[in-house]
Amino acid sequence: ADKYKKEFFSVFGKGKWAWCNAFWRWCAKEAGLNIPIKCPSKYGYTFALVEATQQWAIEMGFYHDNDGKFKPERGDGVIFDWDQVKIDEPDRDKDDHIGIHLGMDGELFKTAEGNTSNRTDIKKRTSKQIQGWVRIPDGYKF
Repeated sequence: ADKYKKEFFSVFGKGKWAWCNAFWRWCAKEAGLNIPIKCPSKYGYTFALVEATQQWAIEMGFYHDNDGKFKPERGDGVIFDWDQVKIDEPDRDKDDHIGIHLGMDGELFKTAEGNTSNRTDIKKRTSKQIQGWVRIPDGYKF
C-alpha cells in the first residue's frame, strides 16, 4: 500500500488509514493526469478522501449520478456507497469507496480497487453499490 500512499505520508503519516482514493489518484497519475495532493475544492480536503473526489468532480461538472442512463467507459472513476438501497435515492452520507471502471461482466461492473482487505484487487460490483461516476475529460490539466 505504501506505493500508493507515500505522497500522503506528510499529511497522514505512515499509519493505517483508508487509501482507496490514494490508489485512484496513483492510477490517474500513471495515466498522465497530475493530480495534486490537496483537492482544489471549496471543501479543502486532500485527494486521499473519496468525498473530496466526488465534491471536486461535482464542482467541475465531471460527476455523473448512477441513474441507470449514464454509460461508464473504461477508466472512469466509480464511487461506491455500501448503504445505498437503490440507485435513484439521494446521496445521504459520505461515500465509502472508489475504484476504476474496467468494463462489464454481464450485469456486474468490473473494477480495479485499492484498500480492499488492505490490497489492490479486481472486483465485480452491482449497480446498486454505485453512487456515481467520475469522468475526467481527455486533455484536462490541473
